[in-house]
Amino acid sequence: MTWTQQHERMAFMANLIDRAAENPDAAFDVDGNLPDVERLFGSQEGLLLSLQQRWMTALTAKLDQAAYDGVPAEQARAELAAREPGLRALLDAAAQHSDRIARAVHDHLLATVRSLQPDGLWIVEADGGLAGGDVTSTQRTVA
Repeated sequence: MTWTQQHERMAFMANLIDRAAENPDAAFDVDGNLPDVERLFGSQEGLLLSLQQRWMTALTAKLDQAAYDGVPAEQARAELAAREPGLRALLDAAAQHSDRIARAVHDHLLATVRSLQPDGLWIVEADGGLAGGDVTSTQRTVA
């Protein structure tokens, strides 16, 4: 991938995230941009993987800071969701839009976390999975 393609991908995602922040109900309506999605990401799954990676990068950084500050993981995640409503809306809509796409993104996420941080599966737990639901299985403070 060239720098030009990377910048196009980032601009496409930023535009999509901005639109989702303004209108969460239409968050995952990319049908009009399908040629761009396929050109830049290969498929809708590729776009979702890129969006999920963006979320997980931000979440990991937020949880790292929360660990330093002694802030519960649930609070750190909620703060990030409030700061990134468009990104969260896209991922939530994607999870409802297609079980197959949601499962592919989730499986990729787990594989990535396992390969980069074998002990980092708590990050996925703190995120509540792809849809980012409430964490009920743990009240853990990030450590």
